[in-house]
Amino acid sequence: MSLRLLPYRIFILSCFLLIGSPSCKNNTSPIVKAPSIPGDSVSIWIEQGLTGSYEKAERKLFLDKAYTRTLLSEQDTSYIKKLSQLSLAYLKLPDNPKFREVNELLITKSKILKDSIAWANALWDRGSYFENNSVMDSSFMDYDQAHKIHLAKGRKSYAARLLRNMAVIQNNVRDYVQAEINLVRAIEYFKELEETKNLYKSYNSLGITVGNLENYEKALEYYEEALKYLKASEPDENFRMRVINNMGVAHLENGEI
Repeated sequence: MSLRLLPYRIFILSCFLLIGSPSCKNNTSPIVKAPSIPGDSVSIWIEQGLTGSYEKAERKLFLDKAYTRTLLSEQDTSYIKKLSQLSLAYLKLPDNPKFREVNELLITKSKILKDSIAWANALWDRGSYFENNSVMDSSFMDYDQAHKIHLAKGRKSYAARLLRNMAVIQNNVRDYVQAEINLVRAIEYFKELEETKNLYKSYNSLGITVGNLENYEKALEYYEEALKYLKASEPDENFRMRVINNMGVAHLENGEI
């Protein structure tokens, strides 16, 4: 080989080895990204559909895209999980008829795949939907069935929250005695689990319930318990003022003011 040609051969070899580095590539060439995994896309769209900073129409678009992609995926535990997330997300998007379609599909598929937790959560969503639309008997039945499933699975916190939901409906239809029974049961579970946030909410509801039964002294005791557990939990000044207002009403109804 001629020594005069050696530098040129070295230069050509160097560029060949460095091809792909910024110095030897056209900087205008597009960078190809790996495609997103479908499941990841669905999760992102659901999260965007739940984000209040977007307009309602945009949120619906995100959820519709997630739903369409989910329908094309394999019907396994991940499929049920995505449907469950969509059911709740559509529920939180007011006046959206798509909720019933997704929720009914979730109920059907969770039964087929024997996923009792997904079934219970779908019933919970539907119960909330009925409650929001003042169909109280249907709401109560869905809450009750979901409560029994969660309790059978040892998920006491969920079962207790559903008992409280049932008590709210019973209060609305003036079935105060049964509402009191369900709230006492819920409080027993929450005490066992040491859930202070749920305890102060439940004691406040119990105070309202026994107040409706004109047992104002007992109502005041329950409001005091609500404040005690509120103090032990995270600060919530709005809720504290609500309890104090309820106490004022109880004093007034008891003829103390």
